[in-house]
Amino acid sequence: MSQLRPRTLIFLSPFIFVVFLTIWLWPRSSRLHVDSPIRFPSQQLPWEFSFHRDGNRHNLTHEQCDQAFPELYASIERSVAPRMHDPIQLEELDIPPGKCMVRAMIYDGELYIIDRGHPENCCVLNARERIPATLNLIQRALVASPEQVPNIEFVLSVDDLTRRSTQNITWGYSRKDEDSDVWLVPDYGYWSWYGVDIPSFNTLHRKIEALNGAIPWREKIQKAVWRGTVQLAQGLRGKLLEVADGKEWSDVKEFKMKQENKTDYISLPDHCQYQYVLMTEGTSYSGRAKFLLLCNSVLVSHELKWNEFTTHLMEANGPNQNFIQTESDWSDLEETMGYYLSHPEDAEVIARRSYDLFGRRYHTPAAVSCYLRRLFAGWSQVQGFDVQFTTNSSTGEEVPRGLPYEAFSVSFPFDRTTDFKEWPIHNSEPSSPPQTPA
Repeated sequence: MSQLRPRTLIFLSPFIFVVFLTIWLWPRSSRLHVDSPIRFPSQQLPWEFSFHRDGNRHNLTHEQCDQAFPELYASIERSVAPRMHDPIQLEELDIPPGKCMVRAMIYDGELYIIDRGHPENCCVLNARERIPATLNLIQRALVASPEQVPNIEFVLSVDDLTRRSTQNITWGYSRKDEDSDVWLVPDYGYWSWYGVDIPSFNTLHRKIEALNGAIPWREKIQKAVWRGTVQLAQGLRGKLLEVADGKEWSDVKEFKMKQENKTDYISLPDHCQYQYVLMTEGTSYSGRAKFLLLCNSVLVSHELKWNEFTTHLMEANGPNQNFIQTESDWSDLEETMGYYLSHPEDAEVIARRSYDLFGRRYHTPAAVSCYLRRLFAGWSQVQGFDVQFTTNSSTGEEVPRGLPYEAFSVSFPFDRTTDFKEWPIHNSEPSSPPQTPA
């Protein structure tokens, strides 16, 4: 036996070597092929937008924004086109005092406020809410951008009627078809509308999503609902009350903040308990439309005169119909409701199509940030001047032209760089019940 051992070892040595080599290499080899628990998305891999994963993402790339929201940027393209051969000049950005406007610039990826807008002199009562809310949307899109943002200088109107602020080029919440020099921007409600009990857009969206999940469309109240203040659009809204009065399909009532009986009040999320939600314009665009489009309900509206940044996505006819449009005087509303109540399968398809398009895609915070960054790029494309970052102070010192947004946001509306005493402060609690959005 002892004489066989050397031969045995010589015979087995290649196999022993292979075994030890395999053991030594195996951990390294396995690490190369086992998926890492931390995944980093690659632009080379296929990517598709997911509402639950990406709806609140603000750092989507330019390419991801295009893929997720390919039809989002039509209003920007429409504003850019006539300015390609008529670049924006610096003197066009002068703003009159007390006109609900803000002047700002983006420089080296940071937001600066050049003129804070003096909301205490503005005809819009909640301008002090609209200004920071809209600028917060801009700031969020800016700081989350994965790509460099161009230097731009711009003006913003927070008035419902943009042309009441200025006849010059401006950013604004809504416009009529002929107003190509009003560059559409998402309104303050996509951040917060505290005065109507919307502490944040996502807070409201989550409530509506929970309700959408709890109540299938067929189990919703088989009526059309509307609450609002008639005086904002007496002819349009007064006619709606007249046409809908006493109808079996109608839950249409005027809601007055000062009336003693508050039983007619319906919160925005509770509108989504109805199969049909009525929408009317007011002073200009409807501030509640974006919220109603989050419902898995059928939006019913008259023909719209005012465009917001996603209005072009609303289709009243054809294979992609996503809302129901009536005559401007509501004269065909009863006939329209009669048809859809007797054809619920048609109405349900419209509701689902609208919900998928707006509630789960084009009215998400991610879409708002993508849109704003495309707005920055479009404006830069036709900006006919270089942004001047500094100016000379009265003492000859070179100083920034604007206040960094970080400082502005913690001092607004008590901006100590301006010569006024004080502004009214928000109450710590919203009124009960809150206002009904226009």
